Amino acid sequence: MTIYYVSDNFVDSIDYTSGIGGAELSDAALRERLNLEIKPIRCRYLDPEYLSTNTYIISNHWTLSPVLKQKLIQDKNYILIEHDYQCLPNRNPWDNDPKQIVMDVDFVKAAKAVFFQTDCHMSMWQEMPEFRNCKNFYSLITTTYSKEELDIIRKISLNTYASKSFSRKFAVIDNPQPLKGRNRAVNYCLANSVDFGLVKLTINRVNFLTDLASYSTLVFLPGTPE
Repeated sequence: MTIYYVSDNFVDSIDYTSGIGGAELSDAALRERLNLEIKPIRCRYLDPEYLSTNTYIISNHWTLSPVLKQKLIQDKNYILIEHDYQCLPNRNPWDNDPKQIVMDVDFVKAAKAVFFQTDCHMSMWQEMPEFRNCKNFYSLITTTYSKEELDIIRKISLNTYASKSFSRKFAVIDNPQPLKGRNRAVNYCLANSVDFGLVKLTINRVNFLTDLASYSTLVFLPGTPE
């Protein structure tokens, strides 16, 4: 039996400056923490290798074929790792569009387990009538970070406070993805005369976290529950 970690993308193919990649970083950290022999595979390459005797940990799965989903539902040999709201076409439960349908209901219900990033994240799914009575939902309590990331955050925090090098300005992350709310955060700061700076997304995580740590407060007003 082989354990596969299935996703649309992995960290080796993400451009973090585009405002995406958080899920891929979290997936990489989770694989590290599980400390098991796991084979990563992209959704679009899974079909030829699929076997009912294997176990599948499935993360982002927009490119997973409907035919393969039906095989998984039948075999019930998978768990899901949710990072947002893939069951909704626009991945936003705050969108009150009455035409918005809930997708993949059977795929979610047939999973051995569905793991969510936080209690709040799980509760947002449970508020949907389609998933209100699901017994296979579990919360990870918090987003998973790698040991390396935690060491970096710890070191930056200690250095920042030791040197007192942080500013009283507020930070707004310069993320171009509309749902991340950069423009809302900027408008809030302007409307309330808040002195703020834009934190640029960079490929180098140390540089990004160091820059973010130099501010006193983060203004984050996303357009979907985070």
